[in-house]
Amino acid sequence: MKQVVFSLLLFGPLAATAQLIIKRNPAAHQQLWVGVTVSPDYNNRILSSDGSISADIVKDSRNKREVGQIGYTAGLTVNYTMNEKFSIESGVQYAQKGYRTKKESLVWPQPSPAFPTTSKFIYNYFFLDIPLQVKYTTGSGNCRFFYSAGLALNIFLEGEATGIFEYANGSKDKSTGPATTNEKKVSLSPLLSAGVDYTVKPNMHFRVAPIFRYGITKMIDAPVSERLWNAGLNFGFYYRLL
Repeated sequence: MKQVVFSLLLFGPLAATAQLIIKRNPAAHQQLWVGVTVSPDYNNRILSSDGSISADIVKDSRNKREVGQIGYTAGLTVNYTMNEKFSIESGVQYAQKGYRTKKESLVWPQPSPAFPTTSKFIYNYFFLDIPLQVKYTTGSGNCRFFYSAGLALNIFLEGEATGIFEYANGSKDKSTGPATTNEKKVSLSPLLSAGVDYTVKPNMHFRVAPIFRYGITKMIDAPVSERLWNAGLNFGFYYRLL
């Protein structure tokens, strides 16, 4: 009996300590998730000039004529959970960004039914984005809050400009061509996000979060250049692999 008591006194604290270590071991929370994300975005641009008078005039004119438009970002995501609070996420996304002009009335010296009466132009840029971000999660239960920050590598694919012309009889014409020919092939965009992570099952969860992306790299090197930005609502569905 004394040996049993001695053994409990000796190994009891060690067993409790070992149990506590196992409970606190971050490896117990390491998980690998794959997901699908989609984000409807409001897109626009910020113009900058080289400071010359002519460039400033063009910049002011464009700021009066051009407005934002709706685009999207969608792709596949891989999330590695390091512990209960921190995770690293990356993936590959296809993104449509851009802006458009307001509808403008066209005035001709000699009006004709063959001439359009209004016009507007839509500028779309398509990218392959590779984001890398760190997520911090807080709370407990099935519904938790998270915050994330990171940087995306934007690989330019193509740009297109679409002109829409309307005539006096109500008919419309559309013409599409390359936006410009000297866009930078690679750019960078910091991103910030915060939202809700809802656990559907132990191996499935759903995320929804506002997200903001801002291009710190100019689209082109020109007297007047633009940096693209967007704000969206990101939806994601994740499945745990490990």
